[in-house]
Amino acid sequence: MGMTTAAKTISPRLAHVEHETDLLVHSVTRLGPANAYVSVIAMPDDLSADRAYLEAAQQLVRAICHLFEGVPADHGIAIYRTEVALRSPAKEGVPLEATIRLAIDRDNPRHFLWQCESSIDFWQNNVRVAEVGVHCMTLPRTVGDPMMRRHHARPSPIAA
Repeated sequence: MGMTTAAKTISPRLAHVEHETDLLVHSVTRLGPANAYVSVIAMPDDLSADRAYLEAAQQLVRAICHLFEGVPADHGIAIYRTEVALRSPAKEGVPLEATIRLAIDRDNPRHFLWQCESSIDFWQNNVRVAEVGVHCMTLPRTVGDPMMRRHHARPSPIAA
């Protein structure tokens, strides 16, 4: 079993957010096992609980992929499925600890089209307050950007 690493700083670029004020996670530490991580998070008051957990989890997954899992910083991370389960009300003003388990399937390393599955538990005073699952794929911008342009150019299937 490996040693715990020192905390690594998460920048807006690594979390795929535009502004420092949008960043909910500021550091993450790898624990002994290669796919286990921990982070402390101060949740903002201006987001609903489920939205805040979801946003923090997505930022953590993106940053971990770049900081620890070898995904180049200029590659996109497309999230295609998330699940949020609220377990217990969180207390305002009390930091949360996130424990993260993340696995990447690197079956296609030539194109960095890797599948990633993660499970994030949010804890407060030793009580699990939420669980979030994030499933994504990593891809170079040369592949992801044209794909997203095509996706956003299509009319919505839910036309009024």
